[in-house]
Amino acid sequence: MTTTTTPPGRHFLPVRKVARWLYQAANYIVAGVIGVAVVGIIQHWIQTNHDDALARLRDQIDKLYQPFYYESRTNDLTWCAFVQGAWRTTGPLPTCSDSSKSYWDSERLPEQDVLRWRNVIKTVFQPSNLKMEGYIKDNPSLLITDELTPKWDAFIRHVESYKRIIAEWEHEEALKKPISRDRSANVPMTELYPSGLTECTHKILDALKVEYNRMKGNPFIWSTSGNEKLLPKECQS
Repeated sequence: MTTTTTPPGRHFLPVRKVARWLYQAANYIVAGVIGVAVVGIIQHWIQTNHDDALARLRDQIDKLYQPFYYESRTNDLTWCAFVQGAWRTTGPLPTCSDSSKSYWDSERLPEQDVLRWRNVIKTVFQPSNLKMEGYIKDNPSLLITDELTPKWDAFIRHVESYKRIIAEWEHEEALKKPISRDRSANVPMTELYPSGLTECTHKILDALKVEYNRMKGNPFIWSTSGNEKLLPKECQS
């Protein structure tokens, strides 16, 4: 009877092959899992940046530029109503769109005209100005530029000037002093209300809305933090 003898170690060969296959398969699985994880991380990063940018645009519109525009527009309409219905008793009546015509067209006015001016500034225009100033000061991170645009900077300086002037009026009243009828005591001499403020703000608001609609639904688009490109040329001076 002939007996076949398996060479030493021969029966371990299939086990080694299987182990090598399992090792390779494990590497493929790990690589696949890592790949899926990396893709997921990238997708999450893209979506997060998109959502953050979209939320910022929404806040810029809802918390700053839209309420500022509405208040500025109301301020303009109120000025027209003042010009047409409550102008001073002396001098010709201008149109509200004529920026060359000023209530203070002389260095001194009659007392009744001064009192009319002070009353409308304290009760109507300065409260409106303070509301607009508040939108800016409460939301500095929502500005489309790192610094105030020229028109908004001029507006802030105008409002701050009236704070000082109104404080002087109140000081006069407290001391029962005769009111000063001089122009310099009743209006800012240099920090004038910027022309075109409402129109400029409206253009920025429209640009923000266009950008918001462009980004919405497309996760591969997001804006820069400053949005400087949304500032119209006419608002840069």
